[in-house]
Amino acid sequence: MAIYKADVEIIGTRPILFNCFSPECIPIERKEKSGVAGNNPEEWRQTYKTTDEGLLYVDGSYIHRCLINAAKFVKKGLQSQLAATLETTTDKLIFENRSVLDSNKITTDPSQEIYIDIRSVKMVKTSARNIRYRLATSIGWKTSFSILWEGSLINKELMLSVCHEAGRFVGIGDNRSNGFGRFKVDSFVVTIDRGQQNA
Repeated sequence: MAIYKADVEIIGTRPILFNCFSPECIPIERKEKSGVAGNNPEEWRQTYKTTDEGLLYVDGSYIHRCLINAAKFVKKGLQSQLAATLETTTDKLIFENRSVLDSNKITTDPSQEIYIDIRSVKMVKTSARNIRYRLATSIGWKTSFSILWEGSLINKELMLSVCHEAGRFVGIGDNRSNGFGRFKVDSFVVTIDRGQQNA
């Protein structure tokens, strides 16, 4: 039984919208709100995460689900196989070239590397429209991750295809149905994970 490991680097071909849930989104104590219901210009401040150095990141689970969703575009039946064997060993997808050093300097200018995206969103239950403010990062963002899988079920070529299709058709982050968060694979290096093989 061979357990393959792939170290993958990806580059964004479309902007990412951040909408990470955090405890601050539902505070324990009541706080004064800015804006009005359905239109809070400050909401974006609670929906992104950074490292101690200020680098933006999202949970590693984002890429895990992204790859599983992409498998259906590669081969019939591959999605269930991948869901059974795929392990994402990266806890955080850190965007190595995107940092927030002073949030007060972020503008709504989409030509900047980091900006505030503003768009109307239709609520499913009420059909009302709300204004959503999301932190965004423009094309060219970079991140990397590592994955493990059972080589007897999925060969290296198939897994590479899954990664390509994940970038083309699925993406990561918020508002993926409108094409946000798409990427291309810049590097895909496969090795046999000896520790898993001998376990």
